[in-house]
Amino acid sequence: MGYYALPFAVDLEKVRRVLGSKDEQLAEQIKASDLYDTYADQSEVDFDEIIDDLVFRYIKPADRKAGNNGFLGLFKSRPSTGLNPQVAHQYGYALLLTCDVLGTRVAPDEEIFYAGRVWKRLNELLDNAGAKVNLDRMWGEKDVFDIPPSNDFPGISHYSKPEIDHLLAVLSKIQLTEKDKQSDDGEVLQELMAAFSEGLQLCRGKDTEWVAFIH
Repeated sequence: MGYYALPFAVDLEKVRRVLGSKDEQLAEQIKASDLYDTYADQSEVDFDEIIDDLVFRYIKPADRKAGNNGFLGLFKSRPSTGLNPQVAHQYGYALLLTCDVLGTRVAPDEEIFYAGRVWKRLNELLDNAGAKVNLDRMWGEKDVFDIPPSNDFPGISHYSKPEIDHLLAVLSKIQLTEKDKQSDDGEVLQELMAAFSEGLQLCRGKDTEWVAFIH
């Protein structure tokens, strides 16, 4: 089983403001996402509590105190963020649902952003065309959101608005060779290029960032 990225056209700052917002209506919307069952069923803890941690129990930086621990919600001891580092990856999945609620899914009916040979080939084409960033960004970045660090999936990443413009400009210069088109992966490569370009155009049209979760 391989890995694939699930990207969204979403306002990154709007998602960040969900943490500690205490917005009851939004918490219920996140729990009602049509992706909820997929991730709640795989969670080793109560997934509703994970969402509630982000919305209600997260402590904003201005309100944090050194050594602020104690019994908050499901867990006995928490760092000053109000979040439990032992379930850090679950917060990533809860943020995925948040992006689904606040943004627009890119290529919603397909697992086109699959990390395999075609992904690698498109990276080569992007790099050769002068791209400063490629698909490998979607393996994850640090500190996209203020949640505890995790070595587990999902990897969380984003392309900024300037990077979206840059990638679209680079993609417009790429011309596939006949060898690429006629290869065993030719059709899928063309589909991936189209999906990537259309997703970036969606972000630009909506004036949002591209936020992705890979697992």
